[in-house]
Amino acid sequence: MDTVIRGKRVALVIGEANYEHVSPLRNPANDATMIADTLRKDGFIVVNGNALLNLNKAEFEKAILDFGSLLKGADVALFYYAGHGIQVDGENYLVPIDANLTTIADAKVRMINSGAVLSQMESAGAKLRILFLDACRNNPFLVSDSRAAGGGLAEMRGAEGTVISFATAPGKTALDGETGHSPYAESLAYNLKRPGVELLRVLNDTGIKVAQKTNNFQRSWFSTSSVDGEFYFAGEYQQAPAKAAASPPNP
Repeated sequence: MDTVIRGKRVALVIGEANYEHVSPLRNPANDATMIADTLRKDGFIVVNGNALLNLNKAEFEKAILDFGSLLKGADVALFYYAGHGIQVDGENYLVPIDANLTTIADAKVRMINSGAVLSQMESAGAKLRILFLDACRNNPFLVSDSRAAGGGLAEMRGAEGTVISFATAPGKTALDGETGHSPYAESLAYNLKRPGVELLRVLNDTGIKVAQKTNNFQRSWFSTSSVDGEFYFAGEYQQAPAKAAASPPNP
C-alpha cells in the first residue's frame, strides 16, 4: 500500500453570498460553515477558526495571505470556496461581494484569480494541495465585452500533488440548491465524514451523489496530478490482517 499522507492539515474556507451589486445567493454561507465544521472534525486547522463569510476584495486578499502564513510546515493545504465564480480568457476568478463588473478589465482587477490561492499553497511546500470550488453558478454579471467571459469555470490543473474539484464539469453551471445547501456541498460534506475512504474515492462518490441529487443534471468533476501517497479525511484505511497459515497435520 502507498504511503499515507499525515501531518499538519490547514484549510481556508470562504463563502460569498451577500453580493452588493447582484442578487444574493441563498446557500454559500451555509455551505462554507458546514464544510469548515466538517474539516475541523477531520483534524484541519481552519484559518480564523471558522468559515470566512461575505468578504470584500481586500478581506479576501488578506485571508489568502493569512492562509499562506498558517501553511508553514503543513503537509496538507485545502481551499474551499462557495459563491460566484466566472472564467475570463480561460482563467477562473472568484467574486468578492463588492465586485461591480462592467468590462473584462474590471473583472481582472476586482476579482480574485483562483491561481493566487494555488500559488500560496504551492509556495508553502505542502505535499498535498486540494481545491474545492463550488463556484460554477450562473454568471450574473453583464459585461460589455462578454465574448471573453465563458460560462461556468475553465479546466484548471496544478503542479504535482494538486487535486482540484469543481461542483460541475468545465463550462457547465451548477445549482445553488433548494435545501439550504448546494447539492455539491451537501454531497461533499457527507463523503468527507466517511472514515477510511481515500481522497479520490471521496471525489468520485461525491460526483455520484451530486448526480443523484440533481437527477443527472449535474455531476461534480475533478482533475489531479500525481499524488505521492494516499490521503484520508476521516480515519484511515486498515488492511485486514492476513489469515494465519493452517498448521500442518501431525505425522
